[in-house]
Amino acid sequence: HLLNTLGCCEAQAGDPAGLDRIREALVLAERSGEAEAIGRAHVNVPSTLALYQRNREGAEICERGREVMRKLGSPTFETFIAGNQAGMLAQLGEYEESERICRELLGPRRSVLGVPGIANASYVLERVLLATGRYEESRALADEALPLARRMGGAEYLAPGLVAEAELEEARGNLAAARQLIREAVDVELEEPSLAHWVEAIV
Repeated sequence: HLLNTLGCCEAQAGDPAGLDRIREALVLAERSGEAEAIGRAHVNVPSTLALYQRNREGAEICERGREVMRKLGSPTFETFIAGNQAGMLAQLGEYEESERICRELLGPRRSVLGVPGIANASYVLERVLLATGRYEESRALADEALPLARRMGGAEYLAPGLVAEAELEEARGNLAAARQLIREAVDVELEEPSLAHWVEAIV
């Protein structure tokens, strides 16, 4: 747990050496057999790798993590890991598989997700829909997901939702709305010390 937290903090502060710590934490967690440590590691290792655009490695760890958590009987961890995997697959351009995972999570498995998981899967699906030209469906999903993200706030949940909606408004030609949303996302990001989270909104 300590290595996991320390590695995440270092990586988010801009030190890629933190990636080695979280990989070590994953090995120790798997050796321990403790479901919570294993689940945390399979959430944090891939999501931290994704901050450094190591999406292929992250998605592969998610796939293993989902199988492990299924065997350990932890649907909450399994579904959250699946949402993270969908985001990484979308970044890799594997839209069909990303969409399939998100629709399963937001459909039959929604009750297991919880608010953070619903927000995460929603904004991933929103961006997949945008990337494949389905603006109206993406708009409807944003209307549902962004209020959930606003309830949680922060760089991990609110800012990505704002970025996704800004991209959607830009694609629809609503540049003033897109500018307002992305400015808000940057403000949210800069309130937190995680340098790695700043990049997407600022770019």
